[in-house]
This record gives sequence, structure tokens and C-alpha cells, in this order.
Amino acid sequence: MKKILLASLIATLTLTACEKQSQQTAAEQPQPAQTTVAAEAHDAMEDSADHQDHDHDEHDHEHDHAGHMHSHDEGDAYQCGSKTIHIAVHDHEGETEAHLTDDSIVYDLNQDPDNPARFTTDNGIENNQPMALTIDGNNARVTSNNRVLLDCTKQS
Repeated sequence: MKKILLASLIATLTLTACEKQSQQTAAEQPQPAQTTVAAEAHDAMEDSADHQDHDHDEHDHEHDHAGHMHSHDEGDAYQCGSKTIHIAVHDHEGETEAHLTDDSIVYDLNQDPDNPARFTTDNGIENNQPMALTIDGNNARVTSNNRVLLDCTKQS
């Protein structure tokens, strides 16, 4: 009986020691950094501010598609009354996208498959409602809920 108790005690101590070691190993492993969308957006704004003084056509940009946070040139300036916005249209993995920057907030819009001059998003300028951007030559119009929010002309 003593041999069985002694063997059980040794087995228990061995398993406990192994379990503690694996817990310590897991605790020591670096955990992936967790960021919020606001922090990523803040970093993206800082990055874009740092890159305003040079030409983006000369180099590639790295993209993180999991969170779809990637930096691009602000694009062309459009005057909308007393307000200025920036619009950049580019090819992204075979699809055309538009990035509209308004008050340092970048909106990602996808090209409408039925109208190549129209771009849409579900998270727009006005109360995060769906929004459409239509580009016609040097003019751009931003609409939401069948209302014109911005009527803009490209600056030269």
C-alpha cells in the first residue's frame, strides 16, 4: 500500500512540475500586440503626415489586409465650397478603390461594378451612413441617402 501511495505521490508531483513549467513557458512567449482601430488610425495619420513632402509613385507601400489599414498618398485635392478634401483612386489587388480624406479621416470606397465612376462605402461621412462618391472629370460629388453632401472641383 505504501508503494502505491508513494508512486501516486511521485506521479502527482511530476505532473504538477511539468504543468507549471509549460505555464511559465507560455507566459514567457511574446504575445501579439493588440491595438485598437483608433490607435491604428492615429498611426496612419502620423505616417501620412510624415510622407506628404515626397512623391509616392517612386516606391511600393506595404499593406496589412487583415485590418485593411494601409497608407496611400492623400491623392488629388478637391475644393468643396470652403472645404478641401483629397481623393486617391488606385488599383488594389485587381479592384479599383478610392480613398477620400476629409478632416484627417480616410474613407475607403469600393468601385461600383455597374458604374466605374462611382465608389461606395457603408461607413460614410454623415453619421457613418452609406455614402457614394461619383467622379466626373474634374468634378466629384459625395452623396448619402440621395442627398448631396459635397459638390467639389479638382484643384489644379
